[in-house]
Amino acid sequence: MNDYRIMTTQQINVITGVIQENELGNTVFYWANFLPHYNNNTIYIIGECSSEETPGLEEKISFFYTYNIKTDTVIVSKYSFTNCSPELYEKYYLNIVCEQPNEYITIPWNKIIAIPQLIEHIFGSIPEKIVFQ
Repeated sequence: MNDYRIMTTQQINVITGVIQENELGNTVFYWANFLPHYNNNTIYIIGECSSEETPGLEEKISFFYTYNIKTDTVIVSKYSFTNCSPELYEKYYLNIVCEQPNEYITIPWNKIIAIPQLIEHIFGSIPEKIVFQ
């Protein structure tokens, strides 16, 4: 696990990666900048992810998350919901704080990938809480 609590308060880090075990079955590429806030308790995560379903027509999704170092919490404000497998829901539901829209098994996503799955890959582990506002 990368310890962003130490690394990002002193420098800007850029993370890139590929997620091949995506719930939708497509490959997702991502990059994320970790920008420390002046108070050393907050890190802004700014990045982009895309899918290669149709070469040359990749959809790119920008994201902005706020990470609180002291509480190990990521705050997400731009998202929607999609139905997901029980296995994916089971993996993340204890770390997600949000209002579920209905009685179906759903998870927040950004049109390409489940947001908790993207955050897990960016951080190298699942944060204590992922709050969706």
